[in-house]
Amino acid sequence: MKIEFRCSQCSRLLRVATEYVGHAMTCPACEASQSVPDPETDPGASHFSVSHRTEVFEPVWNPQAVSLRDVLRETWTLYVENLWLLLGVAFIDLVLWVVGLFLAIAPAVGTFAVLHQAIGVPLPFSVVGMFVVLALGSMTLVNVMTCCQTKFFLKVARGEPVTIMDAFHIGWKKGEVSMLPTIFAAISLSGLVICIVPGVFVYLLFWPYIWVWADQQTGGQDSHAFPLSKDLCTRNMGTSIAVGAIGLVLTIFGFKFFGQSLLGILKAVAYLKMSGQEVTGLARPYAAPHFSFEGADPA
Repeated sequence: MKIEFRCSQCSRLLRVATEYVGHAMTCPACEASQSVPDPETDPGASHFSVSHRTEVFEPVWNPQAVSLRDVLRETWTLYVENLWLLLGVAFIDLVLWVVGLFLAIAPAVGTFAVLHQAIGVPLPFSVVGMFVVLALGSMTLVNVMTCCQTKFFLKVARGEPVTIMDAFHIGWKKGEVSMLPTIFAAISLSGLVICIVPGVFVYLLFWPYIWVWADQQTGGQDSHAFPLSKDLCTRNMGTSIAVGAIGLVLTIFGFKFFGQSLLGILKAVAYLKMSGQEVTGLARPYAAPHFSFEGADPA
C-alpha cells in the first residue's frame, strides 16, 4: 500500500510507502521538509494501491484526456507570470548555442588539419574524420541543452524555486543527461528523408518523450520514454497533434527568442495535464486537492 498526499509547500502530488507514515521526508521538488501524514487522521492523504517500487517518492502517472483550450490558457498565464525569467533564459540559450556550435566546429576543423596536413591522411578520410568530430560535438550540445532545459521548464510549470542558471545546470551524475534527443532526431529525420509524412508523424506522436524522461517516469530505462509518450498522445490525439504542430511551426520559422521559452512552457503544461498532474506553478489560488484513483469514481 502507498500513501498519496500533497507537499505542504509546492502542492506536488507525492506517493510514499505506508511504512513512512510519521517520518520526516524531503519533497523531491521543492526540498521542503515535512512529516508524511497518516490517512487515518489526515483528510489530505489517502491510501493508494500500486505495485511495489523501490523509490521512496513515486512520480504520478495517470494519463487522461485534456482540452487544448485549457492547455493554451494555462500556458499563456504561466508564460506571462514568468516572462522576464523566460526571456532571460531564451537570450542566454541563444548565446550558448552560438558559442557551443563554434566549440563544436573548431575541433572538427582542427581534426581535418591534423589528419590531412600533418599526418597526410587522404582528403576523403580527413573530411569524414572532420564530420565525425563535428557530429559528436553537436550531438553532445543538443543532448545537454535539451535535457537541462526540459527539467527547467517542468520546474517552472510546477512552481518550484528556479533561477535563470537552472536552465543551463549540467548534472554529471548518471541519468542526468540522456541520448534520447539524438535518437529522436535520427528517427524523425530518417522519416522525413524517406517520406515527409512518417517523419512528421513521429514528431507529433512522440514529442513528450523527453518530458517523460525528465519527470523520471521511465524507471531508469530511457527507452521506456517512447511507449509512454505514445500512450499520452494516443489518449489526447487532437491536443497532442496541435501542440506538436505549434512546436513544429515555431521551430521551422525560427521564432527563437520568444518562441523557445513559450514552446518550453507549452509542452511542460501539456505534458503535466496529459499525464494527470497539475500545473501548480500558476500564481492563482490553489484549488482544493482532487485525487483520481484506479477503480474508483473520480467524482
